[in-house]
Amino acid sequence: MLCGVAMRRWHILTLLVLLGSASAAYACSLAPEASPGEVLGYAQYVPADSAGGVLPANVAGRVDVGESFVSEGIEFFRYPEGTRTVDVGGTSIEVGTTADTTPPSTPIVRDANLSASGSGCGAYTCGRIQTFHFDIEATDDVAPNERLTYAIYLADAPGRFVPEPDHLLVRDNGDIWAFGNDDDEGATTYVQVRAIDQAGNVSALSEPFLVDTGEGGCSAAARPRAGLGIPVLFALLWLRRRRTR
Repeated sequence: MLCGVAMRRWHILTLLVLLGSASAAYACSLAPEASPGEVLGYAQYVPADSAGGVLPANVAGRVDVGESFVSEGIEFFRYPEGTRTVDVGGTSIEVGTTADTTPPSTPIVRDANLSASGSGCGAYTCGRIQTFHFDIEATDDVAPNERLTYAIYLADAPGRFVPEPDHLLVRDNGDIWAFGNDDDEGATTYVQVRAIDQAGNVSALSEPFLVDTGEGGCSAAARPRAGLGIPVLFALLWLRRRRTR
């Protein structure tokens, strides 16, 4: 009898752990940042119907598609000379015959803020998600505005930016965003930006802009475990059914 009770308790504990792990994995499944892939200006994973236009003859990407080169500390890869089409999300895009050698205009940061959703805090909860959002204005002589790539540099003071960007981003449904973390909430944060066209020409740095990071919202004293409520409820219902049999 005691052995049977112990086994049932062990089964319940195992069920809770498995359901909790599955729920946590589900809660932590977040869409990736829209970073450039095979072609600058396009995210690594992009629907085919959003691809179009004509690319410059010296088109470049962020994956190994040809010869590598570095500009302003950022590595790019140039498609081989004579390439006439490239694939983006299953769609072939035409490569023109004219090279683009002019960088975009120096970006202007119109707004920058950090938003947070959820109530949990900490690396193991996935209950609170922070995202930076940037309103950036820049133009290019060839690439349309929606096909520019942005190098995002973050620092706690205007003179403390590092050479390599913290994020390389393209627009995601018009939005330029990146993940933050608990420590970013309420922290003094400045952003500077470079704009990059589809040939890998990199602009000058924007002026530093103070990011609105709010007043901070994470408390080490209260860190709810995200995603465990439903698994626990199912486990309790399962236990109740077993007891009524």
